[in-house]
Amino acid sequence: MKKMQVVVLLLILLNIVFAANNSIKTLLNEIEKKEDLSQQTKQESAGISYVITRYQLDMMQARYLRDILKNTVVGYEISRYGVLDPWSANNLPYASSGVRVFIDNQEITTAKYDNGLFLLGNINLSFVDHIEIYYLSPSYKITTEPAYVIIKLYSKQPRRDEGKKVSFSYGTYGSNSQSFEMADNKKNYYINFSHSEVNHKLVDLDGVNVSRDNKNYHFLWTYKNNNTNYLLNAIYQNQDPFMGISMDGELDEGYQKYKEVHFGIEHKLNTLNFKYTIDYMVDDIYYYENSGLFLQKIDTYPYFTPVQKVYVKGYDLVNTLKISNEKSLNKQRIIYGASFRNKSMDYYNLYVNDSAIDYNGIKKQNIINLFIEDNIQIKRNHIVTFGYEFSRYFNDVVNDYNLHQYKIVSTYLPNSKNIIKLSFHHIEYTVPPYLYKTLFGANVLKPQKNDVVIGKYKKIFDDESDIQLVGFYGINKNFPIAKTDGSLSSYDKNIYVKMIDLKFHKNYDEINDFIINYIYLKLENINLNRSHRVILLNTHRYKRFDFFENIVYQNNEYKVDGEKNKKSGIDVSLGVKYNYSRNLTFSLKGENIFNNAYENSFYRIINFDPNNLQTTNVQLIDRKITIGMEYWF
Repeated sequence: MKKMQVVVLLLILLNIVFAANNSIKTLLNEIEKKEDLSQQTKQESAGISYVITRYQLDMMQARYLRDILKNTVVGYEISRYGVLDPWSANNLPYASSGVRVFIDNQEITTAKYDNGLFLLGNINLSFVDHIEIYYLSPSYKITTEPAYVIIKLYSKQPRRDEGKKVSFSYGTYGSNSQSFEMADNKKNYYINFSHSEVNHKLVDLDGVNVSRDNKNYHFLWTYKNNNTNYLLNAIYQNQDPFMGISMDGELDEGYQKYKEVHFGIEHKLNTLNFKYTIDYMVDDIYYYENSGLFLQKIDTYPYFTPVQKVYVKGYDLVNTLKISNEKSLNKQRIIYGASFRNKSMDYYNLYVNDSAIDYNGIKKQNIINLFIEDNIQIKRNHIVTFGYEFSRYFNDVVNDYNLHQYKIVSTYLPNSKNIIKLSFHHIEYTVPPYLYKTLFGANVLKPQKNDVVIGKYKKIFDDESDIQLVGFYGINKNFPIAKTDGSLSSYDKNIYVKMIDLKFHKNYDEINDFIINYIYLKLENINLNRSHRVILLNTHRYKRFDFFENIVYQNNEYKVDGEKNKKSGIDVSLGVKYNYSRNLTFSLKGENIFNNAYENSFYRIINFDPNNLQTTNVQLIDRKITIGMEYWF
């Protein structure tokens, strides 16, 4: 503990000493800023958008997605199965089906879970140049399936990152990560390979220690040949299951292993864009609890038997073909296209208490998607956008259904320093196939529907600072919820969401950034009643030192059966990187240094009695110290 306190004190002193000495502007900094690739792709039409530049990623030593998401409106959450799940709904293995994640404009997805975000939660971000996050899709041409949140990871480019680089990091609880990357500008390829062990403090549940540690390997290869881009992405991870499928969370043994391979080709021919991708995953999952994971019906109700062991192994395969085109007609720009997606999935091993059972859930799903968007210039400084998207889902078990998306967006620029935007979006997205049939039985679930109104005002003060205010009102219908017997149903009440997002950003000395963000969230008809979050992020350079200060304060109010209770926490993280030479850097990072980060609540049913409900609070951001080194050659 004394060593931890010494390191924390050192980080604080270093950041205080150098924070006020950032007046030096160098020509190198200015050139680097102009090279920033994120400026080429940022879209003002996004409503709520976050762009995390490569300099912010580098200075804040962002190794994993949690380092980024905790600083955005999306937030950082995990499910009770230990995987990244921003919309975690406690007893659901994975609830974030409306979130889509991309690498270089190609979606990483799975057939059973509808996306691949959970696979990327603990992957080393050394391959990432910059990140863009959009709340609501800025264009229907991006996604094949409807999206509420889009996370885009852009890989490093051979032109900018030519050469070879190795990096190492070691931290508290035995966490460690190593990466190797190589780029050749003449041959137009980039390669990254990483290994990470992301370990956490064990959680004590009535004398049983449960783990959410993760061990993973990641390989990425990109290649560009004229107007054709190729991407190969492969992931292996062994995820400890945390509480898993157990009703009381007190697992004795368990693992969740995933192998996923993505390959994609994107080709541009004038205004036409062709994209084909294939995603293949094998999931291998095991849970054991001597006292019983859950109860299973036998004979006729109300007789039950405890299930002690569950083992499943299966695969899923996704093929996607997408074609889009753009046409400019006088004061209009029309974007239209179509896509086809085929999903295949099955569990070829499915055992409950060592007895084999048949999987009779969805095994095949085909999706046809058509969309059109029309951007009309009403005046020199006023654009109105209309968009519509139709999706038809063909299923082999549940009924086929149609999904509709439509939007109208008005963007007005009174002058070069002000942006005003007002938009309405109707979004419908499907329930992940794995939820229609679970070990608790068949579920009757409806696609989720959302109506959203967003107003946005952005004021640009000068070339260095701006302030942005976003007002958000949404209605969610048919959110899947878990019953006390483990089965699922669509929520019979609408969830009302009101949000205010106020952000001030100042860029100084070319590559340094100061951001302060306040997010207010008000919800109706769920336990979380309201939330306040304040986020501060400061990244800055002084001579050979790169510093960051990051504070995330969260205060939540819950309302259960008419009773209100509040929880709050503050995560203070600091770091310093020393650029010893052009080829060698050393880094030191402290996360949650005061050990006071917000504690998320996980519910547990004790002795299979729904009336005996207990809550376990867990800090998702552990108190950690990490040291690192990077070497270019």
